[in-house]
Amino acid sequence: MRKLPFSITLVVKRTRTGWQLMIRIQFSN
Repeated sequence: MRKLPFSITLVVKRTRTGWQLMIRIQFSN
């Protein structure tokens, strides 16, 4: 399993209006 040059983090937050999906991509070059 090779390591990816970036990491993707999925964050799901619960708000009053509904659900909020946040996608954070961190590059480690």
